[in-house]
Amino acid sequence: MVFYLLHSSPFRIPEPRVFFFRPHGKWVAIGGTYRELRDAPRWDRLTAACLLKAGPGPRWICAPWIWRPYGLSTVEGPDDPLTSIIARMDLQRLVYHDGTSRLPFDFVTEITRRARDFEEIAISLRDSAPPLFFLRDGAKVAFAPMDPSSLSLDGRPGQVLNRLEEFQTAAMDRVAFTAWFTLNFKGWERYLNDRQTELIRCCSFADRPKKGCLVNLIVDAPLVNFETWIDHRVPVYYPWTEAMHYIDRMARADPANVRAYWEMRQKAASEDDLAVEALRWFKEHDPRVFSHDNFFQSRDMRSVLINTPAQLRVPYLKYYVQACQNYRPCLSRDVDMTNRLLEGYEALRVSSDDGCIFIARWAARAPACLTQYDEEYTAELGLWDDDRDDRFLGRAYDKETGWVTNDFLAMRELHKVAFAPYPGEIYCLDGKRLHDRFIGARWLRSYEEGIVNEAIQDGQERPADLRQHFEWEGARESELLDRIEKDARALRGIEDARPLTPPAKIPLAERLSDEFDGEGSSSDSNAPDSGDDDDGGRRRNRAYYTARARASVGSSALSSGPAGRRGAVGSSGRRSASPVPRVALAEPRRVAPRPVEPDEEGWEAAEDALGDQLELLGSMLVEPMPRLRGVPAPGRRPRILWEPEFLDVGLIRVVNVRDRLRLFLYTLLHRYILTAEEFLDYLVERGIKFVLLVPRDPIPQSDPDDPTQGPSSKTCACIVASDHYEAFNAWEGTLQGPVWAKTHVGAFVREGSVVNFVARHYAIGMVINQVGAGVCPETRVHAGSATRLPGLGETHFVFDEMSAEERDAVVGRVFNPLRPQNTYYLLPPPALFESKEWDVGTGEWTDLEEEYLEEILNVWKSGRGEMRTKREWERHARAYLHGVKARPSFVARDPRFPSNADCAQWCKRLEDAYGFSLEVRTVQSLTEVPSPVRIKKFV
Repeated sequence: MVFYLLHSSPFRIPEPRVFFFRPHGKWVAIGGTYRELRDAPRWDRLTAACLLKAGPGPRWICAPWIWRPYGLSTVEGPDDPLTSIIARMDLQRLVYHDGTSRLPFDFVTEITRRARDFEEIAISLRDSAPPLFFLRDGAKVAFAPMDPSSLSLDGRPGQVLNRLEEFQTAAMDRVAFTAWFTLNFKGWERYLNDRQTELIRCCSFADRPKKGCLVNLIVDAPLVNFETWIDHRVPVYYPWTEAMHYIDRMARADPANVRAYWEMRQKAASEDDLAVEALRWFKEHDPRVFSHDNFFQSRDMRSVLINTPAQLRVPYLKYYVQACQNYRPCLSRDVDMTNRLLEGYEALRVSSDDGCIFIARWAARAPACLTQYDEEYTAELGLWDDDRDDRFLGRAYDKETGWVTNDFLAMRELHKVAFAPYPGEIYCLDGKRLHDRFIGARWLRSYEEGIVNEAIQDGQERPADLRQHFEWEGARESELLDRIEKDARALRGIEDARPLTPPAKIPLAERLSDEFDGEGSSSDSNAPDSGDDDDGGRRRNRAYYTARARASVGSSALSSGPAGRRGAVGSSGRRSASPVPRVALAEPRRVAPRPVEPDEEGWEAAEDALGDQLELLGSMLVEPMPRLRGVPAPGRRPRILWEPEFLDVGLIRVVNVRDRLRLFLYTLLHRYILTAEEFLDYLVERGIKFVLLVPRDPIPQSDPDDPTQGPSSKTCACIVASDHYEAFNAWEGTLQGPVWAKTHVGAFVREGSVVNFVARHYAIGMVINQVGAGVCPETRVHAGSATRLPGLGETHFVFDEMSAEERDAVVGRVFNPLRPQNTYYLLPPPALFESKEWDVGTGEWTDLEEEYLEEILNVWKSGRGEMRTKREWERHARAYLHGVKARPSFVARDPRFPSNADCAQWCKRLEDAYGFSLEVRTVQSLTEVPSPVRIKKFV
């Protein structure tokens, strides 16, 4: 933040105030008062993240109320245009008639007229900005809904006042946006008529007191703009936690430094004297204030980017565009735009291995004509003169690329709207947004605790104002433990005996002789077990199951767990080479009504029973994964280039209930899958049908209102041909490009079965390079398939969808002129491999299915292919399997193979036991093995 030493007018910075609300925490107010913060409506909304709600008063930043800090709260006189919007109605002014009440007619007329005036002004100002900005979920940002007709309704006094408050809040949304826009951007007068311009000037937004904003600097840093807020007399409130003492970039917001700077300002005679004294004082007491210019532009990054050589676009590299530091970069797929950006802006390759180039839009390559002392600053800070061109026209706006150029503050103000989190969301430091407000609060708390613990371990002292509290707290806890121990000894009648706690056992890891897989020697295997150890080890079927054994390589092909990460089914994985006893598959519908908790008696027995059942299910539904997979074949196992941004925020939805169960078992049983990329590649290899979802980001688009740009799916006509050879040539012709025209090739790959096979054989380059984005760019921009998911709040997600016509076109549907209802197919329909005709193996897509389709393709390419109906393809598959079953390597399907109904019940039981949904999961959680939280015993 351009603050303190870099502030354009340091003498305008108001006095900071610190409020202590807890023994170990405090709030800082710059330009605000304790009364305004404490007496704000719904004070709990400021302290409890789960109670955040839009309304009057200070608030956390949230879109579309990003401009709410500029909301007004006081009436400036009888001629104030905002009197009706700000003034509060009391019961005495209501009109009472026949037991009901309503608002006065003249008041309704006045507030409705003013609200409509500011709605017209706000819409005109919003539309005057470049089309890139003010996008939210691919559409222009909308204001809070406002219903003027609700003001004319009769009702009880409480109902009338509540409707009025809702209307005034929505109207203030327009007013606050107008104040924010007119104070931050120049040239707005040309987009309004004379009456609207005079109305804004009568409001005097620059001189009026404003409501202010409550922010958390750790997670809301990309949304903070202290320098303009202070210039516009906007109060700022933020909590100052202990963790912020150890984050260098927070040094300028330290209440002690803010107070010291303000006191120096009172004594300084001029700005030059203030700069000299502040420079000397901070270099002596806290030099961290010079490590960052602000939250977005660090000196280190600027020095790296200064005068870097111009780069030419390389086809195999990825180019990311970054508007400001600490904003999430966007992948640039437009070749022409990438070339223009490389000419005008600095580009940096962070690592030589990742193949990514970051184009810094905040570091323009044009010469800045600065002094030798300021040569490292390549981006303007927005401190221009009044006679300069306005920010949206002329040299300040690059119409070629659609971005505001060399205007750091304007870009940041506009990008606040596009990248702000939803109400209840929270920013992570890497740019991700957590959508569950409770998870966000827990994440922030654990993150701050980690910072504090790491600092204390490194020998750093606690802050002086917190040190006494923690020393008293530690002494009190130690004294309490000593008193409990003393009382317990006196109760037993002993004074110098050993303590009540049992003696520590020898860790199981020290009793194990085999360093490879954690199993004991033959003498140890005959020794009786002395009970559970501290690390959770226990003896089952002549195998110790400990944390050390989990971290080593087991001996069973179905046992799972990479080192330090596989937490097991719930201590149920077998680490012994002894044969697994025959266990009957339980009936998932027959369970005890009451679950067993981890601290209750019988937990281990229930855990063992669940582990045995999951192992049995794995033997039926999951093929053993070989330890050495070798180099993947490009067609069979393509190494898709998954983008890091998608891996961070993406979700996966599994369509089939049997596949949901498989996905859960993959996590437990395949220990060689270590990363999310490998897991997703394995799902593609196994033909799992799934859908990838991405939170809908405001990606720039040329014209969001263009009706000609529809959703990602498209229709495909049925092939019409006179013979087999002509049909096959027409089908292969469509697979050379037309069928992939909408670029959502990922939808074909994630369809599994035959569709996956065709996509990997005819569009392998697109599969490797485009599927890794999760969702194609067209869908992200136009958001034709936006949806909400249960349990994820109001967040919208986008996904690539494939129409039924496309599915049939990929497998070669040919029109049958003799029987139109009985269509021909060039390849077996996908439903064939899910029917009873194909009852082999575990039901996954294996080498057997791959060989079958490759043989069919070879027959077609040799000129001997034949079109078949669905019934004829079933007979063909039955004849093929008859010959395959004679092979020694053939594996028949287990007769106990669960049906779809049984798999649905198993999914329900596992979701209840593990506490999360098997249908929709985050990509990051795919390789994390969970532990059960409650188990219902099988009966």
